[in-house]
Amino acid sequence: MLMGGAYREGGNVTPAAEFNIWHDPEAARIVFRAFAADGAAPLVAVGLDVTRQAQLRPADLDHLERRCSGLPHGPRFCASSTIHRVTISIRWRNTPARASSLCTTRSRSQPRSTRR
Repeated sequence: MLMGGAYREGGNVTPAAEFNIWHDPEAARIVFRAFAADGAAPLVAVGLDVTRQAQLRPADLDHLERRCSGLPHGPRFCASSTIHRVTISIRWRNTPARASSLCTTRSRSQPRSTRR
């Protein structure tokens, strides 16, 4: 699972480069080579094409908070940090926030819902 790249649209750092790949091209090269090896699992990449479409609104945050209450610390922390980041983004920009990391997490946990 890789969150990075821009496959059908431009990047977010330069006209062609997406931040995660641009910031650490050597790590990206290692990942791409590992998945290109014979017998390797298929690489699932979630790029800007997907993450720019996914948005979180206040109602989504309420739903996320309800679903994660009572879960172990890891998922609760993930949810609460996402809620915090998105709430700040909504207040500053007054628009729904993008949910890049959640796209990758969802595609890992529910692969059919995010594939075309």
